[in-house]
Amino acid sequence: MLWRFHNHIKYPLFNSSDSSLSAGNDDGDFLHQKTFDGILPDLADLQLKKQKGFNIYSDFISEARLRAQKAIQKDITIYTEVHHILPRHSGGADDQANLVVLLYNDHIKAHSIRWAQYGPIGDKIAFSVMVGPLAEVAYYAKA
Repeated sequence: MLWRFHNHIKYPLFNSSDSSLSAGNDDGDFLHQKTFDGILPDLADLQLKKQKGFNIYSDFISEARLRAQKAIQKDITIYTEVHHILPRHSGGADDQANLVVLLYNDHIKAHSIRWAQYGPIGDKIAFSVMVGPLAEVAYYAKA
């Protein structure tokens, strides 16, 4: 098992003996920087999936967790952030069951998708702070 520490909390990343977590690096240099690639999910597509009964946020978190695990397996120095699955602004705790390690781009997308799924203003604010005012205005103008 590999572990990562953030704010003095120990987070399990994945079992390194699991061969299904083969590394793949499709994100290029963005993986090593705190730089947003500007690629966001289409809001209309998210709303359509939501209307069809998909939990778009839960599905995204599962995929993003695996993406981060694969990237870390390939390069332990990759830039990641810890995301609260249920954010603190919505009553989420700082316990390990509520935390997930994500790549920076996926962390931004997580707040956008959570806002699309559940609608809390706190996720819209978190997304806006992370991407900056110009990107935020352009993205939400589509909503």
